[in-house]
Amino acid sequence: MRMTKSNRFDTLAPVAFLLLAIIYTFPFLIKLSWWGVRDWDLFTAIAAVPVRSVLEYGQLPSWNPWMAGGNILFHHPEVGVVSPFFVLNLLLGVVVGLKIQVLICYWLGFWGSYRMSRTLGQSPAASVLVAVAYFGSVHFAMHFAEGHMPFTHFAFLPWFVEGVIRSTDNKRYLLWAATALALMILGNGAAVPFLYTMTFCGLLFLLWDIKAGSARLLPKFVSAAVLGVGISAIKLVPMTLYLMENSWTGNPSESVPLSALGSIFFGWDHSLFSQNFDGQIWAWHEYGAFLFPLTLILGAWGLTRRFSSHWPWLVVIVFFFVFGLGDFGVFSPWQLLSHLPGFDALRCSGRSFQFVILGVSVLAGFGLDDFAGRLRTEHARVISWVCCLLVLA
Repeated sequence: MRMTKSNRFDTLAPVAFLLLAIIYTFPFLIKLSWWGVRDWDLFTAIAAVPVRSVLEYGQLPSWNPWMAGGNILFHHPEVGVVSPFFVLNLLLGVVVGLKIQVLICYWLGFWGSYRMSRTLGQSPAASVLVAVAYFGSVHFAMHFAEGHMPFTHFAFLPWFVEGVIRSTDNKRYLLWAATALALMILGNGAAVPFLYTMTFCGLLFLLWDIKAGSARLLPKFVSAAVLGVGISAIKLVPMTLYLMENSWTGNPSESVPLSALGSIFFGWDHSLFSQNFDGQIWAWHEYGAFLFPLTLILGAWGLTRRFSSHWPWLVVIVFFFVFGLGDFGVFSPWQLLSHLPGFDALRCSGRSFQFVILGVSVLAGFGLDDFAGRLRTEHARVISWVCCLLVLA
């Protein structure tokens, strides 16, 4: 890993990615007052209750009397009462507020993925490719269309990664990383995004330290995680105490058949209402993880050309791919980890395929830079940006 020098596009990136986020959320924005299908009703309801508690009753939103005969609210993992996004719901109304949350998180996800890639030493063009291929993937688009507000908080993952990496040279970035993690927890992401982020980052930083032969990143990761948990303790502590007494039910026995992998990663039928394989338990948004062929080709190129540098990404890809297959035997990671706190509440194993997309996208960024560098022509930069546009299209 190495830090890249500032580039003109780095200054323009926030504006460029805001425009891209508007394009991605345009179907939401043109029907701003309409709520969506599937789980939009659930997450609209649990977002509306604290708004009503505050505005109509002037009360701290600690309890939800309108759902399931009464339910937790303030310390519910997927209710962001103390999140900055809650202000949007108060000011704009819940439906509009949630849609603006999706817009903002698309922007943060694109921009954060770009910054993370630049921190890894990639060029602006390669970093744009990573941002588009990962956070612009069908995986997130379908979860947002489904109404899964917790998944918007994966936007803070690349900011956390960047902060930990940069903290090795500047300790102030520990607060950067901790703040990203705290925003994830304080919002809707205290369950699935938080657990997956810790698993992904812990594995990645461990592998990087093994490759480097020194414990440099893992201690920074632990420090940032502890600090982030401390900042968000007002939400995390009561939430954890509740879940210790009332654990969520997971699904340790579910699995994804090998015959479905072609549809998952290379099929074109990615829709909330698709049925792509026999025995499909969940709707397709829990499985869809399309990989554009060019991204896969560039990723393979980047891995083979610099295998000694990039093999940790291959291990991450393989781990989350195998984890996403679910329970295929007594030694499957999904089955083994289901005995641990937090993992015992997981379901929808296909959700981990997003990290296959992330790993392949990062390798594709390295592959694009290597390929462009070997051309040694004045058109190399143009070819790099054309590749980005192809992935975006």
